[in-house]
Amino acid sequence: MQHLEEFIVNLQTQDGNAHPQHWYLSPYQHVIEYFVGNLFFGGLLVLTLLRFRNREETQTKPNTKIERGRWDKVFGFSLLVCLIIQTYYNYLMNPKWVVNMLHPCHIMSLLNLYLIFGSNPNRLHAVFNISLFYTYLTCLALGFPDTSMLYLPFHIHVFWIQHSLLLLLPAYFVWNSTFKLDVYDYYYYNLANALGGLFCFNIQLPASFITSMNVNYMLAPPPGSPFSGQYYRALMGALLGTLSWFSGFLFPRAVHLLMALYTFYSPPSATVFQETIEKKHKAA
Repeated sequence: MQHLEEFIVNLQTQDGNAHPQHWYLSPYQHVIEYFVGNLFFGGLLVLTLLRFRNREETQTKPNTKIERGRWDKVFGFSLLVCLIIQTYYNYLMNPKWVVNMLHPCHIMSLLNLYLIFGSNPNRLHAVFNISLFYTYLTCLALGFPDTSMLYLPFHIHVFWIQHSLLLLLPAYFVWNSTFKLDVYDYYYYNLANALGGLFCFNIQLPASFITSMNVNYMLAPPPGSPFSGQYYRALMGALLGTLSWFSGFLFPRAVHLLMALYTFYSPPSATVFQETIEKKHKAA
């Protein structure tokens, strides 16, 4: 622990160009939270895998082909274009800003691209159910957008298109029963939070230190955040864990409610459409 803290102190000393807020927390606090975070989320991951090791998976059968339509490809290529533009713009502004591609929205974009273009039904099933517990991140980004660094041509437009797709795609998958829904126990909830926490502390935090970029607000609170002080990351983590539960368990139900309302208030053709979706879901 002492060597890790010395490394952070040396990094802080050498990086004279870093924004003061990038050292919002002391090196000691970073070291403590790094070990505590890894212990907590790593333990959660291990305990979840042990607890549910005999769990009967309701996965799509390995030999079942995932059916995709024209809109899947339209959404997929649109999201891919947004991702490429974001990468290019970050590099154009400053090569080290490419590290911003580690922000949750871009990771979510990669997950959704895998859901659209991937081929392994079992992996697609797991990724889909895990990703549902991250939909709250998209809602936060749309509700409280941080566009202070988006000043290149059409940069803001790309931001809104990308995040709109990230909210639309999970609803689209649920609506069409593209994958089997399996979020109503704590298996995928625990996996989503454990993997997310380990990613924050082992990928985003080191990347923030190396580049002096505040990746996913791992070094300092976001603008206008109600959380501040020494334990802002712990407080934010508790809030995000709660929001993750709501997004994973309530988001699919909200989509199903919209489906029911659409069927109820639409002409007979909509009823036929809904019956087709239900038959597809049962056949899977």
